[in-house]
Amino acid sequence: MRINEIEQINEDSLYEMSNFHSNTTGLPKNIVLWVKTDSNEYGHSKYRVKIKKNKKWSAIYTVGQNPDRVKNIDDKLSGFEQSEIKQFIKNYSTLIINLIDEKIDSADFGFEIKKHRGQINEEASQEINWTFPDSNTLQADFTEYKKKEQRKWEGRANQLGMRFPIFDDLQHFIQSLKNAEVRTLDDATDRQIHNRSHTDSIEGLKRLVGSYYQPRDVDRIIQGYTNGAAMPYPIVIEGNNGAWIMAGNTRLDTAGILGLQKKVLWVDVRK
Repeated sequence: MRINEIEQINEDSLYEMSNFHSNTTGLPKNIVLWVKTDSNEYGHSKYRVKIKKNKKWSAIYTVGQNPDRVKNIDDKLSGFEQSEIKQFIKNYSTLIINLIDEKIDSADFGFEIKKHRGQINEEASQEINWTFPDSNTLQADFTEYKKKEQRKWEGRANQLGMRFPIFDDLQHFIQSLKNAEVRTLDDATDRQIHNRSHTDSIEGLKRLVGSYYQPRDVDRIIQGYTNGAAMPYPIVIEGNNGAWIMAGNTRLDTAGILGLQKKVLWVDVRK
């Protein structure tokens, strides 16, 4: 297919696969890279990326060792930005093609790029050092539960077929966690857990947790994963009608974004 034919493709026929922000790509913070393919399989035209600048479409580039801007949408990219985008596509063209061909998924793509850029310690990143929560964490999680027991947890228990009260006291809570199953979450199971945020970038996760009454320190979590520090298992409680994330949503999102293994304490609290 010739370049002028690529320019004529209706953008509405493009199928969105993945988008990547600066925390993954290292590109300027206002640049988002979208990997797209065309639903009608227009030959090799599917190997291209689409660029957003300041939340507006800007350009489409081919993928390969000599990336070319084949569609200019708004002329807003500076010479420096164009140079950085082309260099990124050149450096990671094989990964981009594998992602488009679905040989890898977006988590693998992001993980490999971050590893190449030195954001992830390869030796420490093979598996998170998940551990049973210490006494301080257990006390904090149970206290948080008690604060919301009548206001929120009673309704959740009724909705999901859980016993209520879910935990009689701190000792009952601790014993329930000790009896819990340690589960490795695949994406399909994770998607079924109620109240999970499933953010797809560190930047987006930081915006989310920054709005919490008690903001979470995402950078500290990343540092802990990288250095192999002990990290308390997130807690998922299961009723007859579904499961709910009780503690550790931020830890799970961070692990998912970095392409690391997600493990939880899966607590049976069915009626």
